Amino acid sequence: MSTLDSLPGWVAQHRDAMVQDLTDYVSAETPSDDKILLEQGLQWIEGWLRRRIGDPASRRIVDGGELGDIAILDYPADDDAGPWVTALCHYDTVWSAGTMASGLPLSTATGSPDPVPLI
Repeated sequence: MSTLDSLPGWVAQHRDAMVQDLTDYVSAETPSDDKILLEQGLQWIEGWLRRRIGDPASRRIVDGGELGDIAILDYPADDDAGPWVTALCHYDTVWSAGTMASGLPLSTATGSPDPVPLI
């Protein structure tokens, strides 16, 4: 994709993969109070980034203590002259482990006539 005008076509071509990625991401439960699940969630995100855009030029981890750690992954532009890419991701949830297995919490507060998942 080289221009913003080509974005709708690119999204249409990659829709199925994007929906699968989102499904996999949401399925990786990351409750704020579960360090082990947070570590697994961060590993999933790093693996996803590697699959989608390759290995980062550098990787740093900031210790989150009892909470989830922060990964800082640096990716240079394709031509090495442009800006670097920074990926920001909030990966903990308010939902307890097991919420996904018991069904998604739903809400009609969005104004949609159909309940939508609260994730």
